[in-house]
Amino acid sequence: MRLDFNSLLLLFLLALTIISPNGSTREIVVITSSIEHQETSNLIEKIIANKLNIPKTLINKKIIKNPCTPITESVIHICVDQEGTIQFPYRNTAILERSFQVFRNKNL
Repeated sequence: MRLDFNSLLLLFLLALTIISPNGSTREIVVITSSIEHQETSNLIEKIIANKLNIPKTLINKKIIKNPCTPITESVIHICVDQEGTIQFPYRNTAILERSFQVFRNKNL
């Protein structure tokens, strides 16, 4: 069975990030929005789950008052701001860079 790039990346991300250095679990993908933009956050979750094959168990949606306040406990934080614009207030670049280094010289 041949795994595609997204599946391999996901497995590597899981290995690196499920347990953070202090021993607590880490959220992988966090999507936040206000109640007014909940439909947009649902669409983002659907795209990530269906097109990128990321399990919904790794995606955490939150409806909060200030959705674009960075959530640094995640690997990637996606928010829908008050105007409905999608932003990325936080990305753990160290984890993402280590993840992509594995695939840089591989032919997939």
